[in-house]
Amino acid sequence: MKNPAPRARRLVRALVGLTTAALLVTTGAAYGYVPGVDTSHYQHSPSLDWQKVAGSGVEFAFLKATEGTTYRDPYFKADWSATSQAGIYRGAYHFARPSTSSGSAVKQADFFAATIGPQNSHGTLPPVLDLEVTGGLSSKALVNWTRDFLVEVQKKTGRTPIIYCSPYFWIDNLGNSTAFHDYPLWVAHYTSKSQPMVPGGWPTWSFWQTTSSGRISGISGNVDKDVFNGSMTQLQKFALDYSRTRTTTTLAVDNAAPTVDDPVKFSGKLTDDSGRGIAAQQVKLQVQAAGSTSWTTVTSMKTGPYGGFRTTVTLDSAGTYRAHYNRSASYRVSNSAPVAVTLTPLTPDLSLTAPTTSTNAGSQLTFTGTLTQGTTPLASRNVTVFRRADGATSWTRLGTVATDDSGAYELDTTAMTTATYRSRYAGETGYRAVTAKTGPVTVTKNPADLSFAVSNAAPYLDQSVSMSGRLLTGTKPVADRSVRVQQQLPGSTRWHTLDTVKTDSTGHYDYRQRVDQKSSYRAVFPGDSLYVRRTSSVASVTITPPARTHTSLTARRTEVRAGRSLMLHGTLTAGGEGIARTVRLWERFPGESKWHFVYRTATVLPDGTCKISVTPRRTTVYRLIFHGGTRLAHSQDGLRITAH
Repeated sequence: MKNPAPRARRLVRALVGLTTAALLVTTGAAYGYVPGVDTSHYQHSPSLDWQKVAGSGVEFAFLKATEGTTYRDPYFKADWSATSQAGIYRGAYHFARPSTSSGSAVKQADFFAATIGPQNSHGTLPPVLDLEVTGGLSSKALVNWTRDFLVEVQKKTGRTPIIYCSPYFWIDNLGNSTAFHDYPLWVAHYTSKSQPMVPGGWPTWSFWQTTSSGRISGISGNVDKDVFNGSMTQLQKFALDYSRTRTTTTLAVDNAAPTVDDPVKFSGKLTDDSGRGIAAQQVKLQVQAAGSTSWTTVTSMKTGPYGGFRTTVTLDSAGTYRAHYNRSASYRVSNSAPVAVTLTPLTPDLSLTAPTTSTNAGSQLTFTGTLTQGTTPLASRNVTVFRRADGATSWTRLGTVATDDSGAYELDTTAMTTATYRSRYAGETGYRAVTAKTGPVTVTKNPADLSFAVSNAAPYLDQSVSMSGRLLTGTKPVADRSVRVQQQLPGSTRWHTLDTVKTDSTGHYDYRQRVDQKSSYRAVFPGDSLYVRRTSSVASVTITPPARTHTSLTARRTEVRAGRSLMLHGTLTAGGEGIARTVRLWERFPGESKWHFVYRTATVLPDGTCKISVTPRRTTVYRLIFHGGTRLAHSQDGLRITAH
């Protein structure tokens, strides 16, 4: 419910109920809830069509009439007439504005009663007091105000009014008073529970407002939705609907367990309380889906001269069906006994075909299949393909694909290991789940060729040697694979891994090794899911000993004055040819055993010669030393220079 001025509700409203003291119904679980709504001018923005509302299954409506002592809802009179014409039971409610002014309750009750007029016509529910604000009154004062209003409305209309409130408003602002059990309760409580909270010690609720954001055909925006805690017959009595003739509706089905898309014939009869057929009336075939509490209209039928009606529909889901007669000016509403219709599922045909029974690892496989029902393709259905590796017990999901208009499907995958494949359609309403399976697809690892070579099979000691090769399958390179370079020492049978390198996009790999002893080398590709293991040929590497060298040292004269400079000429040869290397000049004096370093280095020219200037102060012996290396042996030579 809503008043004209925007205002925030203090508490969540609960389901709403109303009953008379003489008609306290049992819980809705026993009788089923009858659906309804409550509205004000808000629901007319932009429009409200009561005929469509009635067509959606709404059986009753509470309409805002007044607020305080001056406001009348501008749509009340029109809605009061329109709901009656649509066959909807209706009641009026007053939004209370409690006040401390003397006689406030009676004045508002009189204003309300004058606006709504007589309340004793058939199809009229008792008037309602809507309590949502306190007006600043204490709990005791608000209890007295409420009693005064209810007594005055009952005196003016002859009907026992209904009280609307939320349980928390009643507890907080009326002290949870238990003094109003003679008045039916319409409780506003939004909860996911199966029953609303009932305050004030009421033994039960009559109406329950379940939400303020409901959606109903014929109302463009949100609307408060309500239910009545009783049967349709009880609601008819509550709405003074005694003038209309009782009706009985029957419904039968020719096949209560059809297959999907099979036409099903429903038939029935609408009769009055004497059993005579009622002609020219609209009867609706309605369905309640499994797990749902609402009824949806499938189609409408018009009764024939003897009250009979029939229709044929094609079903795509199971459900409970009923024939619903919505009443007229002369006849009361009635529903047939529910008829359960289940779908007998069909077993479709599912196939799965492998492109081959054997292939190499890494090959692309395209599996194909069809899903049909007899000769009819089942399009836009999901089929899932699985793989189970040889020796495994579980299936691995490869992917889910949809069938095309011809019922065909296909899925691409990569062959990695010998496996069995299957496809599964999980089924749906009207169709059973089915599985198709292929025989094993044998997967063989691809062959591999691994070459290995060293750049120098006889290097000098500690010289670096390049080791390289290529990994191929046939003539195609195998890229991004790990290759182990291994060494076997003399006298050992064990191969030791030096390092692991990766092949490049052309299948090549490279590795450099400093050789410090005679060894054997090879490369190993350990294999993987796509390629077999391969070991290369063995390459033996020996150490080449260094060449012998000779140094010589000469001078134009071997006697000089002390302190005079003298040019020494040196040579470094190997195998009779001069070589360019670094040599060192040392000196020793006669009578001494110790040599002294003269030049830290003396670079020999490319032809193997060098010139070194010395200034002897006394007789000196000079020696030119080459310390050797990986390729050349150590050598030395001496020259005596006499100084006077």
